Amino acid sequence: MASKSYIENNLKIIARLFKTAKGDKEPLLLSKLAIVEFCGWIEDSFDEVFYKCLRKNIRERRNIEHIEKAITLNSGFSYKRHFRNTLASIIGYKHFENIERKCNSLIIDRFRNALNKLEAPRNTEAHSYIKSVRNIDSPSVIISLIPDIYNGLCEILKQLKKHKLV
Repeated sequence: MASKSYIENNLKIIARLFKTAKGDKEPLLLSKLAIVEFCGWIEDSFDEVFYKCLRKNIRERRNIEHIEKAITLNSGFSYKRHFRNTLASIIGYKHFENIERKCNSLIIDRFRNALNKLEAPRNTEAHSYIKSVRNIDSPSVIISLIPDIYNGLCEILKQLKKHKLV
């Protein structure tokens, strides 16, 4: 998984700049940057989990290439559509069901909720530019989601390791 300290440091820099931002657009641009930066970290972290599982579980070259292409084309981070389905296609749905059952449900619920909270704003901010004033969560709101995302990924990795899938 991508280093938590890097994203924390990057977001703290953005939050510091946000506090001294001037006018209407500077805070919006920094808020947008915080969302896009954090979501990029999440996508990189997902990819690391996927590739670890791929290296451990898939042997046939054609299957490896197929899954690598799916990982490359996966540009989202919703739990169900992007994380769960991709990981289950690598380790198998039976294994994924076991992993989910063994995970701490509170941690996984928080993980899902944090991903869901980010999905719509990320899609908006990643595919548009700021023309006028609008509501975007501040960098501090984005920073507050780090523990839920990080802990969820750690919980899933812990179970993957217990089941020898990474």
